Amino acid sequence: MITRKCLACGKEYHPRVPSDNIKFCSRACFEKHRFLSDEQIEEGFWKRVKKVPGGCWEWLGIKWIYGMYWYRTASGKRRTIEAHRYLWRVLLGHKLTGLVIHHKCENKFCVNPAHFEIMPQAEHAGKHSDPARTHCKHGHEFTPR
Repeated sequence: MITRKCLACGKEYHPRVPSDNIKFCSRACFEKHRFLSDEQIEEGFWKRVKKVPGGCWEWLGIKWIYGMYWYRTASGKRRTIEAHRYLWRVLLGHKLTGLVIHHKCENKFCVNPAHFEIMPQAEHAGKHSDPARTHCKHGHEFTPR
């Protein structure tokens, strides 16, 4: 008979079927400990970040318009948030009421707070529609149309 240790309470138990992949001794332990702690959520965030040459901290997780990070709260609700906003709001504790994060490095998957500039939405939109820009973010000159 196989004996396993419950991940929640540490009590030893015998799975009903030896090939069972169940990690908890009871439904109560499963319900009590199935949600991640704040530390586990933060650890999951940092597992998806890679520091690259040039100073950017590249988001390796889900990439959509921006890098997306999803996690479950203590109440079990699933939250999806842009990775750079998660870093700014949750880990650094700053509020963004009426403001947006501009990536000074122009890498929308960068989560390095040193590359963030906080500004109003109108100013941010102006930065991205600047007709005077002549070079891309990598320093290459734009070709004429």
